[in-house]
Amino acid sequence: MGLCETIRRSGALGAHRFRRDRSGNVAVLFGLSLVPLVGLAGVAVDYSRATELRTFLHRETDATALAIASSDSPNEALSIAAFKARVTTRYGGASGLISQVGTADQWTAGSIYTLTANASIATTLSVVLPGYPRTIPVSVTTAVKRKPPVWAWSLPTVRDMSYEAGDYNRISVYCYDESKKNQSNKGRMLNTLTAISDNGGTDYSKAKLPVCADGETLSYQLRNVRNARTTPANWDKPSAEHYLYYTDTTIEPNSRKMTNTVTGGRESANGTMTMTDLSSAPILETIICTTDVDCKSRNQGGILPNNNETGRTPKTATGACADGKSMYYGWEDRPPTPSGGSDRDYDDIRIVVSCPTLQRIADKEIRIIR
Repeated sequence: MGLCETIRRSGALGAHRFRRDRSGNVAVLFGLSLVPLVGLAGVAVDYSRATELRTFLHRETDATALAIASSDSPNEALSIAAFKARVTTRYGGASGLISQVGTADQWTAGSIYTLTANASIATTLSVVLPGYPRTIPVSVTTAVKRKPPVWAWSLPTVRDMSYEAGDYNRISVYCYDESKKNQSNKGRMLNTLTAISDNGGTDYSKAKLPVCADGETLSYQLRNVRNARTTPANWDKPSAEHYLYYTDTTIEPNSRKMTNTVTGGRESANGTMTMTDLSSAPILETIICTTDVDCKSRNQGGILPNNNETGRTPKTATGACADGKSMYYGWEDRPPTPSGGSDRDYDDIRIVVSCPTLQRIADKEIRIIR
């Protein structure tokens, strides 16, 4: 075989091997490129499904929030349970796209109802991409505004002030607007402040409640002046050591849950406040009474603590303050702090007042604001 023939055959063999190797490389390259291609296609599918879920959730939260806000006596828990059932019927079950639906709702100032829903939808082909999540979280919020509720309030039927205390104590009422709590007046309409009882013997038989605007709630102020019960000149003296506490009461129009967010502390002569931490040293006890008999001490057949039961942890009412029921307020005139001088019996001031009545509103002027 000549030299030229040898070179020719060697070249042909090399070309054949090259073609064979190249086809193998193409297969490997194609296989490697298939993973991101499938993953990217999966991302598009997942994004589309998440968008569809978000649209569906928004439509359902809108409908549920509107139904709750428009009803005079809705069952919020039942409405939200029905909403969850509709979502899981469409996206849960056999499809398994979502496992559960979370919700949170609240009323603000009795006129704005907010419903938030969240769920996580399972990803599909995109899971082949390194680091890509197994689920995509989806969250929506609907806020519905309606005309503020109108409440009919009444004076307390019981105003029992301790006349043995050395401190002077006065209970006043004022109108509170939760929607203005971040303003300089903290939502307290102090131009409506009206004294209704004290332990100094003042005659309040002609006291009348202030007229609160729509959406405002009647709240209580305790004015405590140290060691001044028998010194009337110090009751309103700015330089006298005195403390102010506010209940900033709110009530949900549907559940009728009444909340008293008590804050306060020492007021200086120039009007500045040094706040007391009342979260660890509560000054107020609240109990809901179903009947007038309930709102008596236990030794009188009621459910209220007896006088002088010291060292107690105060109760906080959590049920509905509905029509026909009453709310009991039991105060310590000094916070139970190490230096406060409190005996924790929560009977220095006792008030019993009928739960407010919600006035029916024909046109609630409901609209979605978010």
